[in-house]
Amino acid sequence: MTPQQQTLLSKTAEFYHKTLSKYPEGLAWLKKQGITDQALIEAFEVGYSVDFLKDAIPETGDIARDLQALGIIIQDQSTGRNAERFRDCVVFPIFDEVGHIVQMCGFRITADKPTEPIYLPGCSAGVWNAPFLNGFFGRGSANKTLILTPSILDSARLWQ
Repeated sequence: MTPQQQTLLSKTAEFYHKTLSKYPEGLAWLKKQGITDQALIEAFEVGYSVDFLKDAIPETGDIARDLQALGIIIQDQSTGRNAERFRDCVVFPIFDEVGHIVQMCGFRITADKPTEPIYLPGCSAGVWNAPFLNGFFGRGSANKTLILTPSILDSARLWQ
């Protein structure tokens, strides 16, 4: 990932995070999943995509090309037009050990039944809560227990 793409990924996560507070359906879906703690939503920059990002950028140029390279903008199979991979998704950024976003995990909230998580293509590296773990198990910590969960949603439920 280039430095420009890293910046763009962070700005995309910020855009989604700001969007979540404006659309009650994203927050309602989180509540149905048992995630209600506003501190968690802020700490982990949980967001929501309503397919507006593609409208906020030019269709061509470096930004559009980088969003396509990252897999954030994809071609919709049914229409052939550009669409967001995470449209209608609550999105959890995934951070590396120094706090850079290296991946995103989305859950489509418009499906009748729970969906499998949606990820960006390629990159599978990263620990969702690495900054927290570094503080939790850091030098001088009395903590000796680590709980592994099968999903980001399970981790979020435990965190709150």
